[in-house]
Amino acid sequence: IDTEFWFAPPEITSGHGDRPIYLRVSTQDKPAIVRISQPARGNAELGQYNIAASTTLTINLSVFVDQLETSLPATVMKTGILITASNPITVYYEEGSSFNAEMFVLKGKNAIGNLFVIPWQRVYDNSDSYRPTPYASFDIVATQNNTVIKVKPTRPIVGHEQDTVITVKLNRGETYSFKKTTLLASSNPSGTVVTSNKPVAITVKDDSVIKNGCRDLLGDQLIPVKVTGMEYVVPKGFLNAPEYIYVTATENQTEVFISGINVPVAHLAMGESYQFEISSPSVYIR
Repeated sequence: IDTEFWFAPPEITSGHGDRPIYLRVSTQDKPAIVRISQPARGNAELGQYNIAASTTLTINLSVFVDQLETSLPATVMKTGILITASNPITVYYEEGSSFNAEMFVLKGKNAIGNLFVIPWQRVYDNSDSYRPTPYASFDIVATQNNTVIKVKPTRPIVGHEQDTVITVKLNRGETYSFKKTTLLASSNPSGTVVTSNKPVAITVKDDSVIKNGCRDLLGDQLIPVKVTGMEYVVPKGFLNAPEYIYVTATENQTEVFISGINVPVAHLAMGESYQFEISSPSVYIR
């Protein structure tokens, strides 16, 4: 719940479905004037809405898809969006196609930071059944001018080498996409550390991942290290497939405990992650 939200919209393959694109905006106990803009395009306005209290409005942004999606890896783009409101709201960005849908929950100030450790799944590959070919990436948007971002990828990245420090300079609203080089889940750059001299927000997307005959988009807006915690309760979903939890360490010498058992299941260094298949209705992680 916030009055300002930054987001780097991801590139989704049109071959599987990349539209309609919706923003779902919900007011709280006060009405709100909500404005959607792209600061790097001269503060181009994508819409302004007066929304009554305790109301959800669906905003269709599909007409702007070509100027929203961060489609070019290793290239500075101007696709970042800024959503502001006169009173607190909640927002999510929805890729609403029938077969490749996903919701990206926008986290307001909890999405903005200077240090991130990128988490990622390691089970499901991206599909080669669609054109353009779907892929996984993480996309960064700057919230201020003269933002210097340093990234050390744990796997090869398009346009860059593995384990080399990549430096990118962005202005307010500009974006940069870090795309993995293969369709294999094993090449997902889990544990990549991102630092910046000014606050940024990061989107992660894993397009059209494969499970038997099914393909589906995964994605979310990340949180920075300053917002991460030490206790979690994770409920199981209802998929007819294994469901996994990934615990990613943001500091060295991190011990992971599952279900109240006082013996650690993992000892992690910063950037390492522990994969756990959830089979019970919920699991407690410390």
